[in-house]
Amino acid sequence: SNPKIGRLWLIVIVEDDINGTLKIIWNHRLVPTAEKTNFLSPVQFGNRKGRMALDALLMKIVTMDCIRLFRLNGAILNNDTAACYNRMIPELTAVHLKALGLPDNATRTSVQLNHRAKHYIKTMAGVTEEYYQSTPDYPSFGEGQGKGSSPSNWLFTVSTLLAALHQLCSGIKLFSVCRKKSASRVADAYVDDTGNTYVNIEKQSSKTPESIQDKMQHTAQTWEQLLFGSGGRLCHKKTFWWLIWWVWKDGKATMATKSDIDTKVQIKFGRDATATTIKRKNCNEVAKDLGVLVNPEGDFCPKFERREKISIQVTQRLKHSSISAKNTYRLYHNIWLPSMQYLLAVTSFLKTQCV
Repeated sequence: SNPKIGRLWLIVIVEDDINGTLKIIWNHRLVPTAEKTNFLSPVQFGNRKGRMALDALLMKIVTMDCIRLFRLNGAILNNDTAACYNRMIPELTAVHLKALGLPDNATRTSVQLNHRAKHYIKTMAGVTEEYYQSTPDYPSFGEGQGKGSSPSNWLFTVSTLLAALHQLCSGIKLFSVCRKKSASRVADAYVDDTGNTYVNIEKQSSKTPESIQDKMQHTAQTWEQLLFGSGGRLCHKKTFWWLIWWVWKDGKATMATKSDIDTKVQIKFGRDATATTIKRKNCNEVAKDLGVLVNPEGDFCPKFERREKISIQVTQRLKHSSISAKNTYRLYHNIWLPSMQYLLAVTSFLKTQCV
C-alpha cells in the first residue's frame, strides 16, 4: 500500500500552561485589537469571530452569479497555500505583533519559543529520545498546527499580504443598480484557501482573452511572490484557474471552452528558474471549494448527485452494520445531518431534485 508520507499532518503538542497563555494573549486580546484598528483584511474570513467558511464561499458564488448575470469577461484563480502554519518566519511575525502593541517581553518570548523549543516525535510506539531543534545554520521556521498562537499569527500575516495584493493587482469591481455604490476586492480567502478574481468591466471589444490571461498571470505571480517572501509557498497541485469569455451566437451567450480559446497561465514558484503551467479548467468543470463542488456556470447538479450517492451508501452501510440504535442516532444527528445542512446555504437545487 501507499502510506502517502507527504500527506501526514504534523501536530505540535505544547505544554498546556504555555499554550493556554498563548491563546489568551493572542486569540482573546490581540485579535480583538486588530479588529478594532482595522488591521485585518476584510476579505479574510478565517480565524475570526463571527465569520466562517460559508461566508467566503458565498462571496465566491455570488461573484460567479454576477459574472453570469452581467455577461462579464474575466478569470478566477483558486489556490491553496502549502502548510501555512509551518512556514511562517518568527521574526517577520514579530513585526506584526509589535504593530499591534504587544509588549517586548511577549514578542521576544514568542520568537525564542520557536528557536529554543526541542521537538520530540510522538507516535503510537512512544516518544523518541532524540529531538531536533532550530540552529543558526539550519533555522526551523513555522508555528506549527496545534500551537495556541498559530491561527492568530497567520491571520496577521495573510492580512498584510492581501493588503499588498490589493495595491498591486486588479480585481473585481461591482456596482449597485443606480451605480452610486460600488464594492471592489481582489480575493476571497478562508485561512490558506484563496480565490483571486479578475473581471473586465469595460466593453468586450476593448479586451481580448490574452489580456485577461496576462492580468491573471500577473495576479498569480504576485500572490506567489508575496507568499514566498513571507516563508509560504503555493501548492501547485491545488492551484487552477477558469477563463470566462463569452461567445455570442444567434443571440445566445455561452462560456468559451479550452478548445475555443487556448490560453496558458505560467508562473515561477519560489526560486525556480523555469515557469510552471497552472492547470486550466473549462467553465463547466466543477472543483471542490471549501467542501462544495462549484463552477462558473452555476451548475450544482454534480454536487447533488454526489450527496445523493453518499446518502445511499451511508444508508446501506447502516442497514447492515452492528452498531446500536443509540450510536446510529448520534452518527446521524452529530455528523451526517450537519454535513448535509452545510451545503444548503450556498447551493441551488431544482424542485424536482428535492422531491
